[in-house]
Amino acid sequence: MFSFGLDGQAFGRVRFCISPLWTVARVLAHARRSDARGYRAACRDTLRGGNLPLLASLYLGEPGYIPDFFSPHPEAYEAELTAELHQVASTPADRIRAEFAVMTRGRQGAVIPARRLPTSVARVLDRGEDTLREGVAAELEQFWRLCLSARWARMRAAMDADIARRAQQSAQQGVASTLGDLHPTISLTDDRLTVMSPFRARVQAPDGVVLMPSPVGTRVDVVLDPTPLPGQYRPILLYPASTADRGPRTSHRGSGEILGASRALLLADLAQPRSTTELARRHDFTPSTVSYHLGVLARAGLVTRFRRQRHVLYQRTHRAEPLLAAAVAATAGRADA
Repeated sequence: MFSFGLDGQAFGRVRFCISPLWTVARVLAHARRSDARGYRAACRDTLRGGNLPLLASLYLGEPGYIPDFFSPHPEAYEAELTAELHQVASTPADRIRAEFAVMTRGRQGAVIPARRLPTSVARVLDRGEDTLREGVAAELEQFWRLCLSARWARMRAAMDADIARRAQQSAQQGVASTLGDLHPTISLTDDRLTVMSPFRARVQAPDGVVLMPSPVGTRVDVVLDPTPLPGQYRPILLYPASTADRGPRTSHRGSGEILGASRALLLADLAQPRSTTELARRHDFTPSTVSYHLGVLARAGLVTRFRRQRHVLYQRTHRAEPLLAAAVAATAGRADA
């Protein structure tokens, strides 16, 4: 589990961003999977083609940490690809050395296992950090041109739509609701933002965190600066962008198993935040029964949980709307029959 401490000022510094090269990194990470299909399989074939030796040796070789300078830390809401490539090509030599040291030695506190330096990378690095960083930038640009440039407009639209929806949610329901609704594995309690994970790290984030929607993948990736260098990068959370055409994560075919009469009743009453005790009183359930149903709904991503002062509150997410509408329609259909 990752836990980020956010005081009042840090909470105000939480921000969203869109990054072409972070999208490239996410695509590259998925392209290495044996079950890659469609354009991800095509991306894997591009890596295997022999023209991108640095990227291929790192992403298709031994699994493990990839140096962070491949995808520069975002400083603005949206960076231009050319600006990010320039950042890669001008990465300070001490950061390159520090990140490759993390890769080859590992880091226990950051849960990074050691991996060998690929031969193709070592040969270029022997010629100097400037040769390596320029080579990496050139290969990233080529991979972008071959695999992502034709898809970027659609990907960017999906990320823009996600951020716009969350901005509206923040205005209507508060930032806490938005943070709790990013993904079922993310929750906000008091002053800590928590991401469920098999890894464990408890980090203070005085400068907030960067939230980055991704049009690729279904899980949350947490990125921490693993180097001891001064001026530590703020944590990054990459989460799957939520778009209208994706629909909810839970199919309508299984909605009956998830909702049922009791859960549909509770879900319908969660347009505004309510506590377990309040829901139990309003619907004549025991608190333990309400708690059980809310747990099922939370694991399905249909409600979000957050703390307000001493009270833990629940509120339904946007993913619940289609299922709730389907449940209401089914009930009306049975009544008309």
